[in-house]
Amino acid sequence: MGQVKIVTDTTCDLPPEIIKQYDIRLVPTVITVGNNVYRDTFDLPVHQFYELLKTSADRPVSGPPGRKDFSDVYTTLSKETDCVISLHVSEAWSPTYKLAENMARFSMSAVQKLGQKLDITVIDSRATCIGLGIIVIEAARLAQQGKPKDVIVGSINNIISNLRSLFMVDDMTYLEKSGRIGKAGAMIGNMLGVKPIFSIEGGETSVKGRPMGGAGVAFDKMIDLMGDAIPYNSSIKVGLAHAMSPDKIEKIRPKIEEKYNCVEIFETLVGTSVGATMGPGSFGIVYYAV
Repeated sequence: MGQVKIVTDTTCDLPPEIIKQYDIRLVPTVITVGNNVYRDTFDLPVHQFYELLKTSADRPVSGPPGRKDFSDVYTTLSKETDCVISLHVSEAWSPTYKLAENMARFSMSAVQKLGQKLDITVIDSRATCIGLGIIVIEAARLAQQGKPKDVIVGSINNIISNLRSLFMVDDMTYLEKSGRIGKAGAMIGNMLGVKPIFSIEGGETSVKGRPMGGAGVAFDKMIDLMGDAIPYNSSIKVGLAHAMSPDKIEKIRPKIEEKYNCVEIFETLVGTSVGATMGPGSFGIVYYAV
């Protein structure tokens, strides 16, 4: 069996240099803005997306990749390896995982008819954004080290089970546009300086707090919530994602490093799927004990 290859979708929000470094294969999700349809990252870079988000009268709507996008990636990889692990955004958020399963079966059958072998293992990350990204990085590293599929799957399933995440919304108007809250709630929340904090764990989203008083208060609340999940002074790996607001990373990163032994910290931009819901200025932390 050849070296395991790693596939994911563009909701992983990993920067291009990481994608290239670890030879990660991307399948693009779809973003519709009015009458225009874009392939995330490929046709619509994240900076351009945020400009559209601010200026377009139409709310961007994200959708799963096309069947052909999956087929093309799997077919290409069948010429390079006989073993693929395909990691995707939480099934609770998107039909991408189920689509990947269907296209994996189709692609394996097509390759088998040609007398070749192709084993594709599809995994629901139960995460999105840098949460998915941090899992994909670990899988790709192990693959580059020549680890077998079972070792990689065991390692990433352990991360999936222990991954914690917190996302802060800066402007509640975007939650209103996405249908998550009413217009009145968004207006009142912005007037009071409410910064809702959400958790995405096990694929499900829940509200962890609604601190008032600006980003500084919200950061302190997020650090408190981290301590509730994993004791301070523990060794952790961390992913930080911002929606065109790098100043938030600059402010909260030292607070995290003060409380924890951060073995590794990844930084990235919040991409189109989460960005369309939470808007510019939103911010996320994902972390797990090592």
